[in-house]
Amino acid sequence: MRTILPVEERAGDPAADGWTAALADPAVMAALTAVHTAPDRQWTVAELGARAGLSRAAFAGRFTTLVGRPPLTYLTWWRMTIAARLLRESDLPLRTVARRTGYSSDIAFAAAFKREYGITPGRYRATYPHPEPPDEEEGPYPGMGAEAPGPAGDAARRGPAPHGRVTRG
Repeated sequence: MRTILPVEERAGDPAADGWTAALADPAVMAALTAVHTAPDRQWTVAELGARAGLSRAAFAGRFTTLVGRPPLTYLTWWRMTIAARLLRESDLPLRTVARRTGYSSDIAFAAAFKREYGITPGRYRATYPHPEPPDEEEGPYPGMGAEAPGPAGDAARRGPAPHGRVTRG
């Protein structure tokens, strides 16, 4: 059984500094898991503290010490990280990106994004051109014509069957 030492007793231990310590701490890990699982939820410090099994103040102090930023500041950073990825890699409308990252208002989302990145979401997206959709004659699978791969193609993507057995798609 592993003993969980108070944060103060772990301070200075190189093996317990930074993200290693945050991820090893059950209370902080419970909150990080919650935030990463549901970034669109309207989290409060009290609710995250309850998930961590700590009071609001104890949780906020412990999280800040181990993660390096307060819980809601981390939540905003994580939401903006997700938003930036969605803007770079998808054509989702800004309203959808806002909702997926916990903002019910497009205006609030745009303001938070600009605070984090120094540029509006629309301009950010414009700096990352999306690949052109496939040519209709080419089909969705380049080099394979308009036909989708059949079971053999699916099996090839899955890799070899265990113990040399042949599988059907």
